[in-house]
Amino acid sequence: MSTPAPELGFRLASLLLGMALFGLLLWAAFVSRREGEKTAVRRLGLLAVLLPLPFVGVAIVPGAVGELGALFLVAGSLLLILAVVLPIPGRSLKELGQPVPGVDERDIMFSRATLVPGTERFEEYYRSRPQNRELDDKFRREPGLLAAGSAHFHREGFAAADAAFWTIEMLRPFVEGE
Repeated sequence: MSTPAPELGFRLASLLLGMALFGLLLWAAFVSRREGEKTAVRRLGLLAVLLPLPFVGVAIVPGAVGELGALFLVAGSLLLILAVVLPIPGRSLKELGQPVPGVDERDIMFSRATLVPGTERFEEYYRSRPQNRELDDKFRREPGLLAAGSAHFHREGFAAADAAFWTIEMLRPFVEGE
């Protein structure tokens, strides 16, 4: 008995989708491993094995195809994703630790980037921290944030970001408190 063409197409599509899911989830697990995200590696690895199974099963087992089977396939896959990805109730989150006390905000790169050569603030900062001067001068020679000469310049994207910064600056006078 030959397989009808629509069923064969559905089975092939199901197999390809299962293989694509496996490959994408395995790739995501690999990226997470490089980033040191152990929980993500475990969850993505489990998803890479379990999530494609129904799709491959539908493709391999003859007669397992149909509208009801496809509905169960999609619903089961979504439930599996939710079961693996969502946090488990009652499990505590990892504590990240306490902030280091005594960080001088003047030494943060964003603060140093606002120093204007020739001003008293500029001179005072580098008198107290001459070790930062050479690196900061090198940084100042580079094109600035949102500048046309920067490595990933995108005219429209940078214009949108610049507009967001401008909006924040215009709202500054309306901030209440320190």
